[in-house]
Amino acid sequence: MILCARRTIKRFFTESKIATLIDPPLTSVMQPVNNIGVEAAKMLLSQIENPETFIPQTIVLDGMLNIRESSVKIII
Repeated sequence: MILCARRTIKRFFTESKIATLIDPPLTSVMQPVNNIGVEAAKMLLSQIENPETFIPQTIVLDGMLNIRESSVKIII
């Protein structure tokens, strides 16, 4: 969760144009959606072609945190 400037809790996970239009602009995560689709398609095709030998796997792709005005630094 992200503490917002207006003292409310807001969550915004995926980068969207609306994140910059809201006041204050929301911090969000830019996800590599094209790469996610490519990797998912590769895994699906592999499972279809080799159903007996398919091994489930975890693939980690880089995202990017876009910090905007909705995030404030908390000093304790």
